[in-house]
Amino acid sequence: MLNVFSEGDIWMDTTAILPLIGESLVDDPEERHFTILMRAAVDAGLLLFVTDGVVEEVERHLNLAVAYGHNRTSAWTGRVPFLYSAFVLSGRPENEFLDWQRNICGREQPLQDVSDYLADEFSIETKSLLEYSDAASLELRGAVQELWNETHERRRQRGDYGAEQGTRSRLVAHDVENSVGVIEYRRAVGPSPMGYLAWWLTFDGTAMKMKDHLRERLGPQAPASPVLSPDFLTQLLRLGPLRTAIEQDLRVQLPLLTDMSVNHYAPHALLDLARETREKSSSQNERVVRREVRDAVNRARQQMGPAAVGGVRAMEDRISASIKRQSPG
Repeated sequence: MLNVFSEGDIWMDTTAILPLIGESLVDDPEERHFTILMRAAVDAGLLLFVTDGVVEEVERHLNLAVAYGHNRTSAWTGRVPFLYSAFVLSGRPENEFLDWQRNICGREQPLQDVSDYLADEFSIETKSLLEYSDAASLELRGAVQELWNETHERRRQRGDYGAEQGTRSRLVAHDVENSVGVIEYRRAVGPSPMGYLAWWLTFDGTAMKMKDHLRERLGPQAPASPVLSPDFLTQLLRLGPLRTAIEQDLRVQLPLLTDMSVNHYAPHALLDLARETREKSSSQNERVVRREVRDAVNRARQQMGPAAVGGVRAMEDRISASIKRQSPG
């Protein structure tokens, strides 16, 4: 049942990297739950990687956040970049975002800067999977590419990242490299008595459908899904053989589940509230201002409810809970 490893390789998706960076804005280190989880993984002997494509996506996200900061008008289309909203909702002044962003990457070699930042801050190294994904069968690559093409086309149509065809194509290529690359990497390194030695850590809902999709397209010979959910990793570190390798203080802090609702994209109304609160509290010292902003945002989140704050995922959770409550017995 448990494909547990005392040593293993985990490639991380952009959906897992952005929350890590965003958690650096949380003042209390004990509240950085995802950061604690990944530190525990490293302590347990797991190796963390990202592909060059993920580094590119993180750099592009930061670049988009800077662009949003220069153009905060009603003409902006699409969602507010996650890291920008995380910065504002942490209570920090917007005019300091560029300085914070420069701590992650500069102008001359931004991709190398992001790669260095991930290695220095989180022990995440950059390692390509193209050698493995390019060697996969046409059937496997085609099936995976079909899944991601459909997904990113839907996201493009609803305005998640603009209308550029090139953007969609690159995102598809990056997801294919990660998912197919890990599958083929497993073949190359061979089996282990304890199960798989390579995984793809992601929050992307489409990735969770890969197992069924591959079986539908490739039949019973389809490879196992490469996906590792953060919740499953949490349970492995908390309950499995890996727990003995983790520092005691980290074992105590590990969450039962990785509640990532704080990392959903924030609606514009919350950002406006943060700005208004900061302006009203401007006569206070910076520590008090940040506290006032965070408290105001938290109160608003409670009033807005999970459907408004958390988007589709929270809405699905709410509907499921309602169904359970009305079920007999």
